[in-house]
Amino acid sequence: MKTAIRVLLTLLGLVATLLLIALVTLNADPTRVQLGVFDIPAYPIGRLLAGALGAGSVLGVVVSAPFLARSVRARRRLSRQVTELDQEVRDLRTLPLRGDG
Repeated sequence: MKTAIRVLLTLLGLVATLLLIALVTLNADPTRVQLGVFDIPAYPIGRLLAGALGAGSVLGVVVSAPFLARSVRARRRLSRQVTELDQEVRDLRTLPLRGDG
């Protein structure tokens, strides 16, 4: 199942990359962009969009990294607890009952 998801994500990434290349190629005409107080000189709009996509991706990874690290730590902690509880159950099963013996 994990392999199928990896293949699907790889294909999705490849399609997105091809679409981005097509976007940059088809929008090669320089365009002046005005963002309120910011004035970006004439630059190919496809490259600006690709840069915005890249910056958004990097920002998304940076913002989500602490949450991912926290969930990994919680998973490790819970895994350790499960291992300890499994050992405790095994130990309790090997104890003799009161009426025995």
